Amino acid sequence: MRRISINNPNKKLRGLRRHFRELKRWANLIKNRREIEHGEKYFNIKVPLPLSIVEGPKTRPKIQADVIKELLNAARNLACQAPPANCSFYRIAVLLSFPSMFDSEVTQFFDEEYFNGFVYENGLPDTQRPSQQFSIKIPAEFDIECGCRVSVQDEEYSYVGNCWTITSSKPHSPPTDNNSGPQNTWSVWRQGDDGNRFLIEAGLSEDVAKQKVAEFESHGHKQLYWATQSR
Repeated sequence: MRRISINNPNKKLRGLRRHFRELKRWANLIKNRREIEHGEKYFNIKVPLPLSIVEGPKTRPKIQADVIKELLNAARNLACQAPPANCSFYRIAVLLSFPSMFDSEVTQFFDEEYFNGFVYENGLPDTQRPSQQFSIKIPAEFDIECGCRVSVQDEEYSYVGNCWTITSSKPHSPPTDNNSGPQNTWSVWRQGDDGNRFLIEAGLSEDVAKQKVAEFESHGHKQLYWATQSR
């Protein structure tokens, strides 16, 4: 949940494990929109965490790195799904903002010209790339990592920072008939301590299903998770 603290910014961060469990669940279970409105150019989803966790005096690079990883995980999961039925252009991107990381987001672009406005001629040192600064492995399908310096000055607002775009050079296409067959017949299951089995999600590709299993297992729960394909 996004929340801005107007109290003590130096207050100790609490509930980190709970917040990150919710963040991982959001990234793993994110769903694409079925349709877009006429003339809609983009749809963005801001990082779903309190401001004090992602920026400010109490956050740490390790925390910010984990947030970026889950934004990339969410973007990858969206990229594996069919795009909205009525859009002719579709691209997923993770937009990162520093030092105002609370402004970071996963963005779905439906307009090519508008999207191109976020593909910068990289004007920042490679050492400032999020992949290098936070030692993050970016999924192979996102082959663009570009950034620029942004400065906004007016009577009511002032901001100077770095903006980064992580995206793909190739538009995401709807699954073909061949891809929508056995590839999207995988499901993820959970078995509790009592031996009961529960379906978590179905209609996935093999890669996404196995990725979700790995994410759930990383939580350290004593429950059993597995992926299986429907025949």
